Amino acid sequence: MEKLIRVSNTFRGKKLILSPGDYDDFLNKVKVKFNLEPDVVISLEDDHGAEVDDEVFPTLWEQGGTPNIVFNPASPASSLPSLLNDVESFKQILESYIDSNPKLTNLISDCNEKSLVDNAAATLLINDFVAKLVELKGDSPSTRDQRLLAKAIIKILPCWRYPETADGIDILYDEVGRCGLIQMRLRWIHRNLKSDQPGRAPRKTYYDGGPRPKHPKVSSATIPNNELIAELNSSTSESEISRLMKETIEHRNQIRGSTGQSILKIYPKFAELGYLVNLEFSFMFPDIDQRFLNIWPDFSKNLIDNCKNITKSPSLLKFIGNDLDKWDQSIAALFVLLHLIPPSAQGKGKGGRCKIEDAKNRLVTYYKAGTPLQSVLDTWNEEISQPALIVLGDTRASLTSFFILCDRIIIPLNAKTSTEAIDSLFKAHYVIGTEYDGNLSGLWKFIQVHIYQHEVESSLPRKVKQVFQQISTYLQLGNTAPSSQNV
Repeated sequence: MEKLIRVSNTFRGKKLILSPGDYDDFLNKVKVKFNLEPDVVISLEDDHGAEVDDEVFPTLWEQGGTPNIVFNPASPASSLPSLLNDVESFKQILESYIDSNPKLTNLISDCNEKSLVDNAAATLLINDFVAKLVELKGDSPSTRDQRLLAKAIIKILPCWRYPETADGIDILYDEVGRCGLIQMRLRWIHRNLKSDQPGRAPRKTYYDGGPRPKHPKVSSATIPNNELIAELNSSTSESEISRLMKETIEHRNQIRGSTGQSILKIYPKFAELGYLVNLEFSFMFPDIDQRFLNIWPDFSKNLIDNCKNITKSPSLLKFIGNDLDKWDQSIAALFVLLHLIPPSAQGKGKGGRCKIEDAKNRLVTYYKAGTPLQSVLDTWNEEISQPALIVLGDTRASLTSFFILCDRIIIPLNAKTSTEAIDSLFKAHYVIGTEYDGNLSGLWKFIQVHIYQHEVESSLPRKVKQVFQQISTYLQLGNTAPSSQNV
C-alpha cells in the first residue's frame, strides 16, 4: 500500500509523493520529483524541524493523515543553496514558476514587449509573485526577503523599474512609505487571515517635501518694516512694487515658516495684482520658474493620447468618453492625471476618500463668463480652503479669465491660457505657504517632483512612483529629474 506524503523545500515549493513506507525509496522519489541530481545528499525534517531518519520514517508513515516533510541539502556540495540569500536565487525560483504557468509567461512577455506594466497586469503579477513568496517564506516574510523578491522581479520585468532610484524597486517595495505593491499585498493577506492575535496599529506614513511650513522657529525673528509693507500695499508702480516685494520677502519667508499668520491678509496686494504670485515664486525659486510652462503643453497632449494604455478604470473611461472634449487640453490633462493618481483615504479622524468628481472641484471649478466673483464666494464650499483654480469662459473649452481662491480670498491671474493658470495655481501653494489639499496631494507631488523637478528628494507615495514609471514609457520622462533622487 502506498500513502501520500506532502513534501516541501524552500526553493522548490511543495509536492505530493506516493510512498510505500521505504526510506531509501522515498529519498529517490523526492530527488526525481524535484529534479535533483541522483548524487545529491538530502536530509528530512518534519514540519516542526525535527529530523526524520531511516528509523523514524516508517513510524511517521504509519500515522494517520498526510505527513508533512521538508527536505534540505545535507552538505554545501548540494545543488541547492541552503538559504534564499540573493537576488539570483529568487530570480531562478520565479523563472521556474513562470515557466510552469503559460498564462503568466504570456503576460510577462506582453509587458516586456510593450515596456509597460499596466494596472491590470500589475495586480495579476503581484498576486502570483507574492503568493509564491508566502509559499516559500510564510505569510510574514522578512523585509529582506521582500526586497530580494522586488529586485528579482525587476530583473524579469525591467519595464517595471522606477527610473528615479538606483535599484528601481520603489513601486514594488517602498522602504520609506511602506506602500509598495508587495507590502500592500502582504497587508491584504494579513487582514484576511483569521488569527487570535490582536492586530498591531498601522504604521503612520509621512511624506516630506512640498509647500508646508518647515523653517525652524528662531528667537531672532525678522521684525516687519511696517512702513515698507504699507508702501507696498498702497503702491501702483510695477517697478516700485517689484522693489518693495524684494525688500520685504524675508518677512514673508518668516510667515511661510510659521503658523497663525496669513500672507494674503498682511499683504493684500496679492488679491489686487494678477502677476504677484508668479513674481514672488520667481524670487523664491528662480531656477524652476519656467519648467512647467516648457514641459506641460507637450506632456498634456501625450498624456491624453496614451492614458488608456496605462489604465482602463471605469471613471477614466467615462471621463474620456463624456467630458474630456468639453475642456481645453491643459485642464483635461490635469483631470486625466487626477484619474491616474486619485485621492487616497485621509486616515482615521481626517475623513474618508474623496470622490473623484469632488476632487476635481477642489482643483478647478468652471463658471460661465460674466459670473460675479461675489456670487462665487457666496456659493463656495467652505470645506475647500486650499488654493483652487476658478475658470470663467463661454464654454469649458474656451476659457477667458482665471482666478485662485484660497481662504475665501480671490486672487486674480494675468494668465492668458489654462496652462499659465495651472502653473500659477501650483506656485500659489509655495507663495502663500500652505500645504497641498490632502485629496490632491499625490497629484501635486507628481507635478512638483517630475514636472518642476523641485525637492526631488521628497519621499513619494507608491502610486505617484507607479504612474511616473508608466507615463515615462510613453512620454520619455525618465530624465526629467536628477538621477540623484533618493526616495
